[in-house]
Amino acid sequence: MTMTTRTILGIAAIVGATATSLAQDATKEGYSLTWNNTIAAVPDTLLNGTYKLAAYSITIFESDGGDALELWKTEMKTQSKDVSGSKPMKAMGAMIPSVSPAPVMVMAEGASEKKAKQGILKIAYALNDSVALPHSEPARQHAYDLAVKLNKAMVQKQLDVYSKTLDKSSSKLESAQKDVMKNDKNLSKANKALAKATAAISKYQANNADYSGRISGLERKFATTNDPKDLKDLTKMRQKLASSENKMAGELKSQAKAQDALAKYQGNAPDEAKAAAEREATNTANQGVINALKAKQNMIR
Repeated sequence: MTMTTRTILGIAAIVGATATSLAQDATKEGYSLTWNNTIAAVPDTLLNGTYKLAAYSITIFESDGGDALELWKTEMKTQSKDVSGSKPMKAMGAMIPSVSPAPVMVMAEGASEKKAKQGILKIAYALNDSVALPHSEPARQHAYDLAVKLNKAMVQKQLDVYSKTLDKSSSKLESAQKDVMKNDKNLSKANKALAKATAAISKYQANNADYSGRISGLERKFATTNDPKDLKDLTKMRQKLASSENKMAGELKSQAKAQDALAKYQGNAPDEAKAAAEREATNTANQGVINALKAKQNMIR
């Protein structure tokens, strides 16, 4: 395990623990992560103009009257000919076999309990605008089942929000991890370049020392013999030394360049690791929210 990996895991553990502790009860949007509510269909009445009709009140938690009515409208579109109107909204020709063998009109009116963050729906089953079906166990059960379905739908909306949030955080995490991998790759490349240049410099230093020693000997010999052959050997050795020194100068530049690159990527590593760890913690927290919301949704019954 590299130092970078250890850093990422360490920061992720700290940031992740903090994110988890902050998200135990609710999300930043205010979505509850637990289900402690009770579903009920309570006998009530609904006014349709001057007509008071038998109805049932159901609660859609973490919503308001508008949201609750919109969820009801979406649901009723799947089992009726048309949904329109307001105060109350009406689903015409609804097929609800458990309530009536014949098509019925279902009316709904939404209200908000702002402090409790609840949407209240009044649901009436009627033959027409003025004649409601009386309270009955099948009608109450349908209203109850509807409450369960709409509360689940409300949580699904929350899940949809966090699915998009998770997609974004996953993308950012992937990008941050690529940055870490790229920096690690560049760091490794700089280390190899530095090692190669350093080894070459050592080689040329040894060669230069050898050439300098030979040159000293040839200079003494030529001073004694003044032989052109000895001068030729001296000149050749001096050329070898100059070539070796020139090559070493190039390796010294390569070494300095590698050292600069190494310093750069070593300096980047902590920030890259921290960014990746924070993205990891955020992504883990978002996945945790989704898991909690799914569990919450499954508890609604």
